[in-house]
Amino acid sequence: MREAINEAIGETLNEAVCPLCGGVNACAGSRACWCAGEAFPEGLFAFVPPEARGRACICRFCLESYKETGHPLRKETRAKESGSSGEPSGA
Repeated sequence: MREAINEAIGETLNEAVCPLCGGVNACAGSRACWCAGEAFPEGLFAFVPPEARGRACICRFCLESYKETGHPLRKETRAKESGSSGEPSGA
């Protein structure tokens, strides 16, 4: 699992990309963001690579997946569910 997480980060950190699955995190960077009213279980942050902690937001899909299964969404699963590569458009 750690290899998949590091693969999502790649060489450079893109703050618009979820550090867990590599999908767009849709963060508005304010209290108006979708995540402002969400509860993030502490255990979820253990999956975030140290270099991304506090810098790149976890996406809604990984949050929901963790709440349901105890694991964030994997990059391969995100691609299958969205019908895309999981990469942000224009990347």
